[in-house]
Amino acid sequence: SLAQVLTQAAVCSSIPPSLNTAKMAPSHFEPPVRRQRSRPARASAVLLCCAAALAAAAAHLRAASLAFAASPATGAMPRALRGSAAAARGSRLPRAAWDADLSAFEGLSPDEWLDGTVARTAPFGAFVSVRAADGTEADGLVHISQIRDGFVENVDDEVSEGQEVKVRVLSVDAGRGRMSLTMKEPGAGGGAPAREPVNLAPFEGTPSEKWLDGTVVRTAPFGAFVTVKAEDGTAADGLVHITQIRDGFVESVDDELQAGQEVQVRVVSVDVGAGKLGLSMKSPEF
Repeated sequence: SLAQVLTQAAVCSSIPPSLNTAKMAPSHFEPPVRRQRSRPARASAVLLCCAAALAAAAAHLRAASLAFAASPATGAMPRALRGSAAAARGSRLPRAAWDADLSAFEGLSPDEWLDGTVARTAPFGAFVSVRAADGTEADGLVHISQIRDGFVENVDDEVSEGQEVKVRVLSVDAGRGRMSLTMKEPGAGGGAPAREPVNLAPFEGTPSEKWLDGTVVRTAPFGAFVTVKAEDGTAADGLVHITQIRDGFVESVDDELQAGQEVQVRVVSVDVGAGKLGLSMKSPEF
């Protein structure tokens, strides 16, 4: 076997100098000159042994690859490769990430409830299989912050694989194969329709160093809209530009934030006339 071949190579490379020659030294008091002359011979023997072991290993791998290539018709797989294949199956992406057409879900109202089944759970949420009116089935993500009201410490304590749940569609990115879902009621934070324009004057005096509690309403390629409240209770939606999400380059907003996620933000600009509120998730020093 391959293990035996590699063991043989290791044994050859570890043979004591006094036993690695064709004939043992007649005495432990052999002159140093004679011992030095045998070193090239010993090195050559070790190299030849290692070369033979590598050749045998290569032949073993070739035989394994040929057996694997011949097996798809029967579904068989060499035993040595079964573990890696099983690991690959366990790490593959949910269906919605690679083969589902999400266009059927784009026009759904955020107030419409859908029947779903938990496909699998992850530390950050649960993937739920849902079906559109035309029969299209896809997997969407219920972020951990969208499972229920309040703090959720462990997703597996709330839902489990195969469980039937009720969900609503928060956002759909058909181009990237991503769909965000929620199990919360429409008024329970996140997923509500965009607010009407409000007076942003209460935010004008907010220090830029002050942190405010906010909730992500929706995401866009250029940033995320976050709902915040002023000291007098006035609620408004502000934009956290993609450059203000964190320090460093952000490739995708959806990789950083999800609708309904609770965040800490700072007010960096207020334009009362245009009804625009600029927010940042970065620390003041950035």
